Amino acid sequence: MPTVNYTPSLDGNVARVSANEVWADIIAGAGNASYYEEAFMFVYMATAIDNTKWDRLYRCILLFDTSALPDDAVIVSATLKVYCWEKLDALSITPDMNVYASTPASDTELVVADYGECGTTPFAAAIAYGDVVVEDWNTFTFNADGKAAISKIGKTKLSLRNANYDVSEDVPDWSIQNPSYIGLDTSESAGYEPVLSVVYESGFRPQAIMID
Repeated sequence: MPTVNYTPSLDGNVARVSANEVWADIIAGAGNASYYEEAFMFVYMATAIDNTKWDRLYRCILLFDTSALPDDAVIVSATLKVYCWEKLDALSITPDMNVYASTPASDTELVVADYGECGTTPFAAAIAYGDVVVEDWNTFTFNADGKAAISKIGKTKLSLRNANYDVSEDVPDWSIQNPSYIGLDTSESAGYEPVLSVVYESGFRPQAIMID
């Protein structure tokens, strides 16, 4: 079975920053920042100075051009590997991360509106904060939803989000002006680019069925 490896054609962050608002509002609010063509991206959250208020929340978007997969390819397995260069949990909330779909407005740039275009159906098991390995690769093994999201005609569009607070909408514990984040390398970091690996089967031919 062939295995093909893809690096992103586009990746980076979409975010809501300088928000100074309660957790439910920073999750549901409109994005106001986007960053791409940079060496790093983050699954990130930080509190504001006002009691119970939050200052910023970052989500990652990653696009892979998987259009070269055969039209009859059956996806057997898939993994997404990301390289973590740093993590910090000043809030003591042990934030995890997981992979989801994304539907950005463009295939060539990230815009602020893409903050609201990250999915909520998990494509793998979340990686717990304690299991995130710094200065090493961290691997998501795709489930059935993740494998079904791999495109054979265009871009496979993914996102990375915090699962246990952002996606779940559970309010993290608050402490004044502190961040918690997982820092990841992007396609701008040579040798440390995210890698989508796809194992597939193709070339099946229908078998004649003999009927008595």
